[in-house]
Order: sequence, then structure tokens, then C-alpha cells
Amino acid sequence: MCITVQPLCGHPQQPRTGTIGKAERTFKKTSVSDLYPEYYVIKTNRFNEVAKDTLDEWIYFLKTAEIKDEFTAKGLKSASQKLDILKLDPADRKEYDRYMEGQRSDASFVETVKLEITSAVKSREEEIAENALQKGLTIEVVSEITGLSIAEVQKIASNLEN
Repeated sequence: MCITVQPLCGHPQQPRTGTIGKAERTFKKTSVSDLYPEYYVIKTNRFNEVAKDTLDEWIYFLKTAEIKDEFTAKGLKSASQKLDILKLDPADRKEYDRYMEGQRSDASFVETVKLEITSAVKSREEEIAENALQKGLTIEVVSEITGLSIAEVQKIASNLEN
């Protein structure tokens, strides 16, 4: 299969076949620069350690592994915290990893309990609504008593009728 590719300069060119043509069809790109990211070489040894903007703040951080209080570059504080963790000796790093795993486990447990409680409360509200409807209370009153929406109470009522 051949396709005609219009280069960026606007001049038509011959249909391509082979590997290049296949890449163009697969990735829908006609230029190598569209496929690969741009890379920049930052020569930190030429940096005079005076941060005039957020890029300079990052360069300062990369060169010195320090952040001054006045730095405001996005993500810099997070990068510094991660670097601090990476600098820990193996025993301290292992202890930190255990601590963080415990924190994640605790947070997961709390979220699970919240979900279970919410589900149990919802079930109880629906049970109360069902009983109240069977006793002859109106949908509006049941909604007010249980805190369920009128649509939810109507759904419970229709299930009772079936």
C-alpha cells in the first residue's frame, strides 16, 4: 500500500514505501521531530548560581541539590523531597519504605471502613423507607424522614408494588 505524503514545506513528494512509509501510516506523523521529543543540554557548570526565573531555580537545584526559601518553581519542592528520600542510606531507606507502606495500609483501611459505613447507612435508610411506605406514609414524608431523594423513595415504592 502506498500513500502520498505532503512534507512540511508544502511540496508534493513521491509516495513512500518500506519502513518510513509504514511509520507514517502507523503513527500518522511525517516528520521525525513529531515522533521524538526535543532534548536540551543544560550546562550547569556555566550557571552562575543566580536564579532569575523558574528555569534558573531548577538549574540551581540540579546543580546544588538545594532550594532557597524564595524559589517558586512548580514541582521543585516535590523533587527536593524525593531527592532527600533517595539520599537516605539503605537501612534508613528501608525503614522509610516500611513506614510509608504502613501509612498507605492505614489510609486504605480507613477508606474501606468509610465505604462500608456509607453502604450500611444507605441500606438502613432504604429499609426504613420500605417499612414506612408499607405503613402507608407518603413518598414525600418518607423522603423527609430518611433523607433519601424523592426519586429514590419512588424507586423503592415501585419495587414494593412488583
